[in-house]
Amino acid sequence: MEYNRAEVRRAVLKACDALLFHSPLNPRNTVEKTVLRKLLNELVWRYTEAHEFRGKYRGCAWWSVEALGLYDTPKSDWRKGVALEHVIGRKELIDALLKASSIDEVSAVLERGETCVLLREQHKHLPKGQGWERYANLRIVPGPLVREHQRRSGLPSSTNRTSEERVATILLPNSVAHPIKDGDGLTPSPAKSH
Repeated sequence: MEYNRAEVRRAVLKACDALLFHSPLNPRNTVEKTVLRKLLNELVWRYTEAHEFRGKYRGCAWWSVEALGLYDTPKSDWRKGVALEHVIGRKELIDALLKASSIDEVSAVLERGETCVLLREQHKHLPKGQGWERYANLRIVPGPLVREHQRRSGLPSSTNRTSEERVATILLPNSVAHPIKDGDGLTPSPAKSH
């Protein structure tokens, strides 16, 4: 079976739709709440791994310079030295999913689930908080498959930039989320009253 990023993401949205809006589990029931959070955790992982360059590590768009240096070392077992970090923590993403009132909100929350590969030692010393500001003391650059794509396409490569510049300059094909259309099998957003 051929991997299709858009199909994986659509499947995750449909699963969230079913869990959150069709016969939702009762968050006041401890067992149901635990099961729901574990399922949403898995769906967040699936969604964040379904990115342009497929692959939990190599395909991740953002790496610290030091982690990338470990990857580029000949014959290194680089996976033992790196950690995949959710820029916005999975707990916060799950909390936001539980508060979502429409599938459009679910989609927006999942789109915030960006990841970054760091050395394990860097991961241990990240400051508390959320978002790219936690990485202010690290140089974050495009990952291996992004660099390969940029090289083959003749695109300029990004250097250490602010999160807004990163988002604007990553230059990945199809990186914009596809809007949810009627007939996708997802619960429509509530009609807005004027």
